Amino acid sequence: MSGPQPPRRRRIAGEDKPGATPAKPQARKAAPARPVVPTPKPAPSRREREDKKAADRAPEAAVAPTVRRPARPARPSSTTPKAKAAAARDAAPEKASEESGRRRPTLRATLPVLVLVLGLVAAGAGYWQMQREAPLSQGAAQDAADAAATAVEKVLSFDYRDLDAYEAGVDGLLTDAYVSDELEPSVAALREQAPTAQVQVQTTVQASAAETCQGECPADEASVLVVIDKVTLTSNLDAPTITPQRLRVAMVEQDGRWLVDSISYIGA
Repeated sequence: MSGPQPPRRRRIAGEDKPGATPAKPQARKAAPARPVVPTPKPAPSRREREDKKAADRAPEAAVAPTVRRPARPARPSSTTPKAKAAAARDAAPEKASEESGRRRPTLRATLPVLVLVLGLVAAGAGYWQMQREAPLSQGAAQDAADAAATAVEKVLSFDYRDLDAYEAGVDGLLTDAYVSDELEPSVAALREQAPTAQVQVQTTVQASAAETCQGECPADEASVLVVIDKVTLTSNLDAPTITPQRLRVAMVEQDGRWLVDSISYIGA
C-alpha cells in the first residue's frame, strides 16, 4: 500500500518541461538602415548675393577715437601759498589782539619819555629862534639855561626839618631882589607852619632852554623856559603827589654869573 502522493506543481506558461534541454533564444534580425538622403540647400536669392558683394566691398568700420578726460586739479594742501595766506588772515585778528595787549604797557611806560622829548624839542626850537633875534651868543644862552636849571632845583626843593640848610644851599644863585621879595617871606612862613604842615618838596628839572627875545634884548638878561616834575609830601597826604610844571625864569648876568631874578608859573 503506497503512501499519499505529493501535490503536483503546475507549470507556468512558457516554462520548459523538467528534464528538457532549454532551447537557445533566437537572435532578432536587425532592421535594415535607412539611407541618408542629403537635403539640398536652397540657392541664395539675387538680393542676398548683391548684399553679400556690397558687404565684402565696404571698408572696415572706423574705430572711434578714445577721449581722455582732463585730470582734475589737486586740492590745495595746507602747505600751498594760498593756504598759508588764508591761515595768516585767520590768525591776524588774534595776533593783532595779542600784540595790542603787549604794546599797551609799553606805551604807558614810554609816555613820560615822549613828553620829555617833546619838551626838549620845543625848548630847542625856542633856543635856535633866540639865536637869530637875541644878542646873546650860543655859549652865553647855554650858560643862562644851565644856571636856571640848577637854581630852580635848589630853590623849589626843601625839607621843613632843616630850613637852615635850605637857605645856605640857594646862597649865590639868586639876585638880591629875589631874596628879599620871594625867598625870605617863604622861609618865614615855612618856619611857622613846620610843626603842623610838615612840607617836603623835591623838584627835578626835565628840560631848560633860553626863549626868544622880543623887542630890544639886553646882553646881560635872558628868559629861560624850564620844565620840572615837583614831588610834594605833607602831613595830610597819605602818599606823595607828582606835579609837572612849566616855568619861566628871568636870569640876570652879574659879575660873570647868571642869577635868578624871578620865577613865574606858566602851566602844567
